[in-house]
Amino acid sequence: MDTAVTIMVADKQSILAALVADLLIFLSGAKSYWYTLNTCHEHGIHLANRFGMTHEHYVALLVAADLAKYVNGVLTIKLFQWENFLQGHHFSDLLSEHAIEVVDKQMTLYGTRKRFSAIRIGIKSVHSPLRFEDQDLDSSPPRLTSLGLTQFQFNRSTESMVLPMVSELFHDIKDKSKDDDEDKGKNKDDDDDGGGDEDEEGGEVNTWDMNLVSCTALEDKYLKKGNLNVE
Repeated sequence: MDTAVTIMVADKQSILAALVADLLIFLSGAKSYWYTLNTCHEHGIHLANRFGMTHEHYVALLVAADLAKYVNGVLTIKLFQWENFLQGHHFSDLLSEHAIEVVDKQMTLYGTRKRFSAIRIGIKSVHSPLRFEDQDLDSSPPRLTSLGLTQFQFNRSTESMVLPMVSELFHDIKDKSKDDDEDKGKNKDDDDDGGGDEDEEGGEVNTWDMNLVSCTALEDKYLKKGNLNVE
């Protein structure tokens, strides 16, 4: 990679890291609550919802900030990078009672055995759940003054850096999937018996396109294959 490009990527990562840190510190002003980092974004406890982001923008944000990678429709959390990030200078003035921690979990979630990462954010008290599994999954995240405005400002601030990654991760893959589908259609037309094997790893499923398949169904597809991992 060209040196100038490398510097630009590093600068973008640093800026995004600072913006994410600011938002996490703001969110830590509410009561302690556990969020998932890489389960189905339709779950109410997913961090994307707390950030006020769509699934695609959330994934692109984490990848651009080097806190995750996204390959073949699978979001993999970079746990080591998260730990270094949370122990870095952005959080040096964070009050001790304001918890922000990331953990790796493997447990039954919404009826399915899953491996995923979770993050705890907020002010700890004697009533705070110490572990993710101690939290009532049906409980709503705590209220926080000016949350909507802060989410809006965060998304505006990160938009110019996130959108190119959205295009790279999702739109390019969708275009490729469309071409692959067209090729499959041609092959099927050329097949005398009209059959042909279907590639379960190909097509639009791998794009994680929420217009084509619910993320719960897609998530289960990869969970059964053991592909929802942390590093």
